[in-house]
Amino acid sequence: HNTEPEKSIEDAKSAIRWMRGNAGKLGLDPRRIVAAGGSAGGTCAAFAAFNTTYEPEGEDASISSRPNALVLYNPAMGAGENTVTRSSGENRERKVRFLSAWKAEPKGPPAILFFGTDDALLAPARIFVKELAAAGNQVELFTAAGQKHGFFNDREGSPWHALCLERTDLFLTGLGYLKGPPAIQAPPGF
Repeated sequence: HNTEPEKSIEDAKSAIRWMRGNAGKLGLDPRRIVAAGGSAGGTCAAFAAFNTTYEPEGEDASISSRPNALVLYNPAMGAGENTVTRSSGENRERKVRFLSAWKAEPKGPPAILFFGTDDALLAPARIFVKELAAAGNQVELFTAAGQKHGFFNDREGSPWHALCLERTDLFLTGLGYLKGPPAIQAPPGF
């Protein structure tokens, strides 16, 4: 749509702010808004929580755009070398600036991140996780041995999708957002 990637962060913040502002009409608990996404969607969710650089114009800033919890499937976080290797020149500098525009602050939303160990985005995400934990935030990192970017997608014969859903369910149950055992469980012995 001929927009810069920063607009996706503004859109994520706008969506959360809209949901919170309309929680009564929508039947939502405005204190339990979970932002989640995979890859670029996970980046948008994380940046809604930990970015103050990109703010949408003309919105009621008294309504928080910060989610109450994060479920992130292999987001691009930070400007590690593996994150920007396919970029050069001005595009590379812009990408580094964009992917580094977050700050781990205390009292951030609890977060769970999922990565394959063969995903190039894991290394900078480990820095993100360490910084969140150092700031006193609840954060979990789940890694899938030998798996690449997008390993959690529902592929026929793959147990990873069910395992990630089960772990997500357990995470949200631990926060009090869900009750009971996970609706989807990983295959026995996995």
